[in-house]
Amino acid sequence: MFGTQYETPEEFNRYGYVKGVGRDPVVIGTAFALTEPGQMSKPIDYDQGCVIYKLLERSSLDLSEYNSQRDSLYMVILNNKRQSTYGRWFENLLDNSEVQNNTDKALAEGAEF
Repeated sequence: MFGTQYETPEEFNRYGYVKGVGRDPVVIGTAFALTEPGQMSKPIDYDQGCVIYKLLERSSLDLSEYNSQRDSLYMVILNNKRQSTYGRWFENLLDNSEVQNNTDKALAEGAEF
C-alpha cells in the first residue's frame, strides 16, 4: 500500500532466529502477541529499522515431542534430587556420628581381616 518491501519469514519459534530481524526479543514477542490470522501489529522500532507483522497463520505445538521430552527431563531432575538428598543425609550422618577406630586393638588381640 505504501510502496515498501515486505518479506514472509520462515516459521519461527519464540527463541529462534528470524531472517531480517535477528533475535530481538521485543520484535519476536510482538509477533507472538498476535492471535488471529490477518491481525497486524503496530510498527516496532528496533536497531535495524522498523517492522510491522501481519499474522498469516499460527501452527500448534507438537505435544507428542513435548511429552516425551518432559518425561525424560522429569526423570533426570528426580534422580538429581534423589542423589542430592542422599548425599546431604549421608554427610549429616557422618558429621553427627561418633566413630571409634578399634583396628589397633583388634590387631593386638590377633584378629585377622
